[in-house]
Amino acid sequence: MRKFLMTAPLCLLLCFPVLTASANSWGLTGGIYDIVSDDDRYDDDLYSALADDGNARMNGRHVNHAILKSRYHQVLIAAARQGKVWEAETISTIAVYQPGDARGASPSLTHVNGGFCLTYGNREAYTFLEEDGVYRLADARYLMDQAYSNSYSPHEEGLLFFQAGPENSGLPIGDALWRTDGITLAEFNIQQTPRSLAEVRRLNAVSDALSTDAPLLAVQTCWNGTKEGRRLPVYAAPDKDSFRASEGKAAVSMGGDVEILGTRQGWTLIQYEVSTRTSRIGWIEGEFAADVPLTFAAVPLIAAADTFLTDDPFVSQYAQAYIPKGAELTGLARCGEYYAYVSFRQGDSLYQGFVPMKDLHPKADRALTVDPETLYANAHWDVMDCLTGKWVQAEGGSGRMILFFDGGYRSHMAGDSSPRQEVGNYRIYDSAEGGYTLMIFTEDNQERVYGLTLNEDGSIDLWDSGAGSVRYVRPEYSTYGNG
Repeated sequence: MRKFLMTAPLCLLLCFPVLTASANSWGLTGGIYDIVSDDDRYDDDLYSALADDGNARMNGRHVNHAILKSRYHQVLIAAARQGKVWEAETISTIAVYQPGDARGASPSLTHVNGGFCLTYGNREAYTFLEEDGVYRLADARYLMDQAYSNSYSPHEEGLLFFQAGPENSGLPIGDALWRTDGITLAEFNIQQTPRSLAEVRRLNAVSDALSTDAPLLAVQTCWNGTKEGRRLPVYAAPDKDSFRASEGKAAVSMGGDVEILGTRQGWTLIQYEVSTRTSRIGWIEGEFAADVPLTFAAVPLIAAADTFLTDDPFVSQYAQAYIPKGAELTGLARCGEYYAYVSFRQGDSLYQGFVPMKDLHPKADRALTVDPETLYANAHWDVMDCLTGKWVQAEGGSGRMILFFDGGYRSHMAGDSSPRQEVGNYRIYDSAEGGYTLMIFTEDNQERVYGLTLNEDGSIDLWDSGAGSVRYVRPEYSTYGNG
């Protein structure tokens, strides 16, 4: 899987002088002090150490990790000593929470065997292990809403997300595989890492849909600037009537370094540094690179939650537009491990930019394992979204079922002599008699049809002419785990 690279901005950040100032007013205890002490961007009047694990020797290297904070900005630096000189290997703003995010009140960094651990109080812990100078996410654990315990662990096909209910609750929820080649520290996005089974499945579904029709959006080459480089307006889309950031004044000097993602119909998609805390990806008129044409998908998407669009997914993630739940967008490509590149109109403005994939789902039939021709097109996805979660049979019954956001279905009936389990897909439709019809399609090609009644107390009734009505209720916390 090809990764998105931030070559020019990262190169700029890594070119630190190594002169040493006379006083350590940052409060740093390790070699990162040598890196920042004579760099104006980390002036000690603006920055101080929020966390620092000091120097340690591991895997044959001297290493140090620190988080610097300012009033508006926090950055994690992972560094190693090369000979007698300390050098930054990873500098990331997306690996740590930013000021104003209540989850990021008290981070700490500690050395572990072969890497380091980033923690936020007793609620979140992320372990990164180093190999050949690259840190990879090896373990992640956190709590959600003081209820569910969550964890990620490496799997041969990606990262396995597991979610369990509160201690002594008897509510193991299940797992979901996040299909990825692995998350490096440079790619790790603490805000956009999925935190529920539904978010993992949405991210996979959107990633699969976009990857089918378009290559991964990534930097292809670099424009090194010319003395005659003009200052060009930057637009959100290859259209002069599209949204333009910075109150309509976004522009870039072609006299400096600019990264090129590709060209399309007389326009070039670029990434450039706006400030030490911000970059931008947008369109300029003209084709500034040969042989890097862009191919886009056209996947209908729906916002599964209130979300946002940014033109800076790898540095500030600043929201250029807010997107309400239920809004329709067109997915153009996948970008990195977390974002979809999309297009939509809001009011009179045309936007193209980046939206978290975990906040989206394909508008078309979402159960890819079922032949679409066997399903009706008028499924009630709105009702299905509301019913996502675990359901148990009321009044002491043994029935259990989970309705997944993507139309997946799983059930368990603990009979006295022959427990029965089913896996398949489901759909909800309008019923000719009023109310709803639940149709279940099992993996062994069985089809079951039930009447469905939604009750005011949040329970549901499933009924058919032969067996009568059975009531199901959601156990406590079920909607957190699956919906």
